[in-house]
Amino acid sequence: MVTGLQADMTVEYVLAQWPETAVVFNELNMVCVGCAVAPFCTMQDAAVDYDIPLETLLTRLNQLIAPATA
Repeated sequence: MVTGLQADMTVEYVLAQWPETAVVFNELNMVCVGCAVAPFCTMQDAAVDYDIPLETLLTRLNQLIAPATA
C-alpha cells in the first residue's frame, strides 16, 4: 500500500486516488485538474513546469492526505 505521494506518480493517479488534492493544485495556481497531459505528467514534471520546488509540492499534498494514508 502506498503511504504517500512520490515524485514519479502521475498527476492523474494522484487526483484519482486522492481527489481532495485538487485543492492544493488550485491553491498553487496549477491547472493540473482536468489537464489533458495529466495521465503522462509526474509530480516531478508538474513541479518543474510550474517552478515549484518538488519538496514543497509533495509536502503540501502529503500533509493533506496524511489522515487517509495513516
